[in-house]
Amino acid sequence: MSKVNFSYSKHHPIQAEEIQSFENEFEITLPQNLKQILLRYNGGTLDGKIEGYAFSFLFPIKYGNNTLEKVIDDLQITEQHIPREEIPFADDENGNIFTISTREEDYGQIYYWEMDVGEPRRSLAATSLEKFFGVDSFEEGVA
Repeated sequence: MSKVNFSYSKHHPIQAEEIQSFENEFEITLPQNLKQILLRYNGGTLDGKIEGYAFSFLFPIKYGNNTLEKVIDDLQITEQHIPREEIPFADDENGNIFTISTREEDYGQIYYWEMDVGEPRRSLAATSLEKFFGVDSFEEGVA
């Protein structure tokens, strides 16, 4: 099984309470697998590649310039490009966005939002965060 590892994370580690505070503020519940990655890394650059995508950066919950709070404010509240039921968690080298769904009908699915083409376009990137990163689970698949 391959492992997921993020480097260049100059962000302070976060605690479960900080994720809970974030969820309360935005009235959302992050999928457990995303919480595991955020608790371990709180953002950073992926060591390795994601097949078919130029994955660039995992957004931190707190600490740093491009936090989840800022990205949500920019893309969901101010510009209203991405629905509230999709959490933007990362971007690629061109500023396109990866989201994870919190809707019941497609919970946990990963979407790719092309933001550099005029009107944003969405496509399915993977049916789960595990498939997106190419691991069986995050309990054992996070290095």
